[in-house]
Amino acid sequence: MRTLEQGDSAFIVRVESVEVDRPLDWVPHTSGANIVRAEGRSWIHKPSMGFNEVLAEAIGFLVGRRLGIRVPAGAVYTENGAPSWLSEVVENTKHWNHDLCGSLADPHEIARIYVLDAIIHNEDRHAGNLLLERYSDGLYRAWSIDTADAGINEPESIIDSLDPPDPRNHFSPVPLDDRTCEEARRVAEGCAALLSSEGARACAVVACAASACPDWEQAVSDALRYRGENAPAIVDPYLELLRTR
Repeated sequence: MRTLEQGDSAFIVRVESVEVDRPLDWVPHTSGANIVRAEGRSWIHKPSMGFNEVLAEAIGFLVGRRLGIRVPAGAVYTENGAPSWLSEVVENTKHWNHDLCGSLADPHEIARIYVLDAIIHNEDRHAGNLLLERYSDGLYRAWSIDTADAGINEPESIIDSLDPPDPRNHFSPVPLDDRTCEEARRVAEGCAALLSSEGARACAVVACAASACPDWEQAVSDALRYRGENAPAIVDPYLELLRTR
């Protein structure tokens, strides 16, 4: 097993081979995905991906981990020169269900996912892309998955933009009480440090290596740094869009 290091718990596994276990037929939003075995672990593998989609998955993983979000372990498998993304299976989960809000161990952790989506311009946070894991205490913890369609997959398009994502495809209804919004703003204010020139560059180098697009390192780094240092100016209007959608 080789890894593409980024520091802390955020590293991407590079697997040499995968063994298909079964098709992933219980997620209606996913096309052509399989459950596979690699490195002694079970993964969800999407074999048909463009390099830019792998890039966005890698960025969603790396930035998500920096923000303290639960994101499944990530891996890359390359076949015939084309990379594809693997996301480790998280057991005992359900897709987002608003009826379970009262059973969240930390109901305000969703705020960090709002910030992630705002920074990487993710407009695909439907209910299937947020997992709720049930723990032995009966409470649920949230997991962010599937950021392949985030705007960061075309970094030049958001490199100097403060536009928030369009939330029309966002799961509904969304938790937006005062404490959740306050937490989102607090996390956004810390993004300038998390995605400083050094931090943004570290994410860009690893993500571009994973997705086989080293020529995009500078654009990815610049986009992350700019949107990170201006995160409050993106997150506030994004919260308002979520509130009024």
